[in-house]
Amino acid sequence: MKYEQFRTLLSQALGPKRLAHCDRVADTAARLAEKYGADVDAAYLAGLMHDYAKKLDQGRLYEIAQEGQLITDPCEEKVPDLLHGVVGAYLLEKSGTITNKDVLQAMASHTVGRANMSLLEKVVYLADYIEPGRTTPGLEAVRQATEKNLDEGLFLALSNTLTWLLSERKVIHSNSILMYNWLITEVLN
Repeated sequence: MKYEQFRTLLSQALGPKRLAHCDRVADTAARLAEKYGADVDAAYLAGLMHDYAKKLDQGRLYEIAQEGQLITDPCEEKVPDLLHGVVGAYLLEKSGTITNKDVLQAMASHTVGRANMSLLEKVVYLADYIEPGRTTPGLEAVRQATEKNLDEGLFLALSNTLTWLLSERKVIHSNSILMYNWLITEVLN
């Protein structure tokens, strides 16, 4: 099978529940890619590997991010788990396991988003949010919006996330704010 080496690597890095989540994200990303005209293979691979570094402890995530000069926001020091996407992409690129820059970028941006996301990045971000195993409040509306318009689904997913972060008094990564402003001013206007 085409992705078996990646699944083997992933199963060594993650537990069964997280691996099942990655499988569902890969399937969802491939379906969205086909629907919206993105590269289906790239979407599947980015979706499959997006949480590669998720099980690393907070200290190790931060250490690797410092080594790779991946820190972009002070909140990453307070919440190193925000780094799992960029760290996973960094580790897989560094080892030569994944060389496709678009796949690596989609993996890196799936956690907090960013302005000027590519179609592939949008697909993977949303696939992670709406995969069938998720049960967060407001999810069905995001799923419905995504089926009608990818950008509307993206905006609703991000809005729900920001609303939750605000209500819980959690830090908000600057890339998420930049993504929100980009969506409002340049994508959905």
